[in-house]
Amino acid sequence: MYTGKFGCVISLSTEAKERGLKAGSRLNDVMALCPDFIPIESNPTRYREYHVKIIAILREYCDDVVPKSIDEAIINLNNYKLLYPDPMIIAKKIKRDILEKVGDFLECSIGVAPNAFFGQTRLGNG
Repeated sequence: MYTGKFGCVISLSTEAKERGLKAGSRLNDVMALCPDFIPIESNPTRYREYHVKIIAILREYCDDVVPKSIDEAIINLNNYKLLYPDPMIIAKKIKRDILEKVGDFLECSIGVAPNAFFGQTRLGNG
C-alpha cells in the first residue's frame, strides 16, 4: 500500500478483517474506523521472492503450474492421477511445505476442483 492519506489498502491481517475492514478501502477511511490500524508500505520485491518460492514448491508436485497473479496459482493434476489419487492429501502436503519451507507467517487456502474455474490456490494472510 501507499501509506499517504489517500493510499489504498491492498491486503489486511486476519485481525483487521475480523474488525470489518475491507481491502480496497482508502487508508484515511480505514484510519477513521480503526485509529490503531498500522499501515505497512508494500514491498513488491519481497512479494516476488515469496511468489518464486511458492511456485517452486508447487512445481515439486506438478509441472503444469500456472501463476494467475502474485498470490494465486493453478496446478493441473489431471495427468498425475496415478501418482496422486487423492488431491486432498496433496493439498495438505502443499500447505505443510509452504509452512515449513516459506514460513509459518504465510497462510494459504487451496481449492480442489474439477477445473481451474472452481479451484485456485490463494496465498496471503487469511
